Formats: sequence, C-alpha cells, structure tokens
Amino acid sequence: MARGSRQPASAPLRRRSIERVGRLVAIVALGGAPNVPSMTSPPFTGLSDTLLAAIEPSLEPSDLFLLTTGATGAAVTSGAPDTRIANYANLPNGPFQLTGPSLAYDTYTGDTAHRFYQMWQQSDCSIQNATEDNPTGCLNDLYPFVITTYGGPTADHGGGTSMAFYNIQNEDAPLFKKLADEYTISDNYHQPAQGGTGMQHAFLGTGDDFYWSDGNCNPTVPPASQIANPNPQPKTNNQYTQDVRFSNCSDVFNAPGVLPIVRYLNSLPYAVEANCDIGHYYMLNNTNPGFLPNGATADTTNGTAIPPSSVRTIGDALNDKSISWAYYGGAYNAAVARTGNPLARIRQCRLARPIATSATSSLTPRRSWGTRHSARRTSRTPPISTRQSGTAPCRRCRSSSPTGCSTVIRPRRNSFSLKACCKRSSIRSTAIPS
Repeated sequence: MARGSRQPASAPLRRRSIERVGRLVAIVALGGAPNVPSMTSPPFTGLSDTLLAAIEPSLEPSDLFLLTTGATGAAVTSGAPDTRIANYANLPNGPFQLTGPSLAYDTYTGDTAHRFYQMWQQSDCSIQNATEDNPTGCLNDLYPFVITTYGGPTADHGGGTSMAFYNIQNEDAPLFKKLADEYTISDNYHQPAQGGTGMQHAFLGTGDDFYWSDGNCNPTVPPASQIANPNPQPKTNNQYTQDVRFSNCSDVFNAPGVLPIVRYLNSLPYAVEANCDIGHYYMLNNTNPGFLPNGATADTTNGTAIPPSSVRTIGDALNDKSISWAYYGGAYNAAVARTGNPLARIRQCRLARPIATSATSSLTPRRSWGTRHSARRTSRTPPISTRQSGTAPCRRCRSSSPTGCSTVIRPRRNSFSLKACCKRSSIRSTAIPS
C-alpha cells in the first residue's frame, strides 16, 4: 500500500530503508508560511481595524490584531528549514514540541498536507503487523517520508512538521484545553475519512462523499487532469504521477491506488466495504463548492469545483420528519456581499435550498450545528482514527435541476476514506485507533 497500486497492501515493505529515510528528512521546513506582512494576505499590514473586520468578520474586535502578527521573518517562504524551531537541524526520531522561545503559539508555521492517498500511505497499514493492541496493523510511521517525497525533490510540504505537537501543559492551545477539561470529548476519534478538510465537511453534512456529475445528478467522468494517480513516477522514490481530486474506486483493478486499499480492507477480520458505486468518481481532496456564496453556480470546467450534487444531507432527513433546523457558518452574509473580492477570503458555501429555507424561517431550530472559520492557520498533526459508516440514506436524485441538488463543502487546501456510504440502515463502524 505504501507504493500506490503497484504493490499490494499485504506485500512486505522495505520498512527498514524507509524508516532510515524518515529519520534523515525530519528537518522542519517553512512549508509556505508567510515570511512578511502583506496588504493582500495574512498577516496583514497597513489595514485599519474596519478593513480587518471586513476581511474576517468572525473575529471579535479584540482579536483582530491576530491578523497582523505571526510572519516567519525568514528570507523565503519555502524550501528552507524553519530555524525558529529549537534544534531544528537535529530533531529526535519522534515527536517534538513545535513552539519554543523563538516560535510563539500564534505564529505561522509550515503546514503538513492532509490528503487522501498520502494519509493511507502514511498510516502504513498491513494485517501482517496486527497485534492485540493494534488490531488494524497500522503503524503510522511514514508521515515525514510521504510528506517529503510525494511532491518531488523540490516541493516543500512542511518537512517533519507532521511529527510536531503543541504543548497544552505549557499554555499552547488554551481554548482546546479548556474545552477538554470542562466537557466530554471523543479523544480517540479524529475524523470520519482519510485525508483533509473537504472530505470531513462532506461527511459532516451527509455521512457520504460527493462524486463528479453532469450537474443534473448523473455520474460522469471528471476532466482527466483531475483523476488521481498516486503511483510513483519513473526513477523517483515516491513522487506521485498525478496528485489531484477524484478516483473511481469501483474500478478496483484499473484505478491507480485503489487496489492496495481494498485488499487491506478485505484482509481485516471484520466486515468492511469500500461502498463505491460503479462509474462514480468520488472526491478525494479539497474541491471548491458548486455554488458561490451568493447562490450563483460555480465554474466547474476545469474540475476544481464540484458540480451541484444530489447526495442526501442531514437537512433532508430532518425536513422529512418536519424538524426545524439551521446551519451556522461564520461571516456568511459578508461572503455573499463580497463574492469576487480577492480580500473576501470566502470559505462559505451555499448549502442548498433546504438550508436557505430554514435560515429564513421564523421557527427556532430544534437542531443546529456550525463551524467558525479563522484566518489563522498553524500546523497540526492529525492522527489516524475512526472510519465509520453512518445512517444517512443513500443517494437519491431528487431533481433534474441543479437547484434540486446540494453541495456542502467549503474550499480549503487539501480528504474520502474509501467511502463510507450507507448501504444499509444499520450503523457499522470499524475503529482505527489513534
């Protein structure tokens, strides 16, 4: 599995040589973190509080200064080690604290990639490695190796940042610590699907994944430039042939990268299904929404935005039972007002007609959920965690018109587990311990 579809998940890996590579490349790189303030991207400079509030309406007035601080101060933004990290050139072979005397908690850092095939490869799963304490056989030992190889020798995806942690016992992440101390948390659950943000948001609203369609709810083939191929390019260690957005995971023996994952899932001692409908190209990594915040349909010509989707949402299920509800997303009205403005930093999406209808309802919603978005982005280390099949009904095309479809993702950089759809009405789950 660590070599794409050319090598079965159950085949022995050249583990010792890979581990040595992982040790040698653990230097933390800048990973594209901004080095100086700018008037057009964070950290901002020369902008009044009024303009800062317009750029990030979700922030409280007292927190607007966070949009102006945190530049690395380095001569470049990528391709160089992050010298702010203590002992950056001689880090231990294992986790290390990211923050320190020269790197405050709120400063920008390199951001490790969170993507579908990368995360499967990083997890390094084989039933041959299974033990009583680790029944999945996932070693989670290839994070730096994958990050420093999949994009080629000159790509900078943060280097060893994936091994970094924030020290909450030393006042890092104070809000998260407060929530953990005062409320019950699911500390062995990280995400519903392998990969990044887009897939997790899709599962939040649907318990399913989006697929490429003609905009009228019929599955079609996406542009060839957006069909993923994680097989290594010739004469490279692990540089992906095409690291993009969609895979036809029903085509087990021909779609690059799919066979090793399916073989691994089939090797587990409990029932796990890939749940991939024939001829469907499912979204793997972050893809822009099918609608702009003002409701206009997005341009899907080049495959970077998902066409309007018929995937059933939790809102549909609540509407079927006449349960009022609402979705709350930070700065939605501001995003609508400034669609097309490069400073808008639009991260919201139109969540289909049922949501728009409920948002204008005079009824107090009995069910609600939401997210708060911020301009501040620092490095995270996502553990591998739970893959769960939900109870959301399977896809039904409810309308031949795009307005009868729904799209629930928001754009961000860098997500699908071989999809956990709902082939049955009962809940089935398989835990992959963190």
